[in-house]
Amino acid sequence: MGEARGRVRVIVFHGELDRTVAVANGHQVLSQWAQTGDLTDDGDDDGSVDDVPESVETGRTPAGFTYTRSIYTGASGAPLLEKWTVRELTHAWSGGSPMGSYTNASGPSASREMWRFFSAGPNGSTPPDAHDEVPPTLAVSPAGGVYAGPVTVTLGLDEPGAIFYTTDGSDPLASDTRGRLESPGSLVLGSSAVLKAYGVDPAGNASTVQSHSYTVLLP
Repeated sequence: MGEARGRVRVIVFHGELDRTVAVANGHQVLSQWAQTGDLTDDGDDDGSVDDVPESVETGRTPAGFTYTRSIYTGASGAPLLEKWTVRELTHAWSGGSPMGSYTNASGPSASREMWRFFSAGPNGSTPPDAHDEVPPTLAVSPAGGVYAGPVTVTLGLDEPGAIFYTTDGSDPLASDTRGRLESPGSLVLGSSAVLKAYGVDPAGNASTVQSHSYTVLLP
């Protein structure tokens, strides 16, 4: 491409237990882009970018999934390529919503890390809060109990986010009848109900599911 050539930043996520797409594909994608980066870096095939990481980090998510993050730099020394391998992950989007298809909420959030990677400054600086892995805390008021008439229940998180709930006792992680509220929000229970709810913050972290049983005494 001559003078039109430019460096392309690449990030790869792959589960080591993926039986649909072999984990070797993730390694090969990284190697291919390293070769491309080498040619575009200075116009020569001289190893200015290669598929040997300059640094390797390991970690564990709150849900217990372990991962390896490999970082590769160009001639400038700024991060150019990243490869994440998640040991316990199968053929699924890492850290995705538990309501999604082919997602696994227990892995590191691929969406969050991609945002962090591509929005980093030219020197690879990390934006604030890029590594938020702390789930929100859900508060429900009033708690379950016996009430003389319809009761207004308020649900809120300790940070911005969305709240998903059911009132028929079904699991809000999987129910087709679940509702959604922006935090904080409220709903009116006009009859006895089993409220189950959880919250999700902007980084995709999900709170634990809470269950509250309300007995509404009607006249």
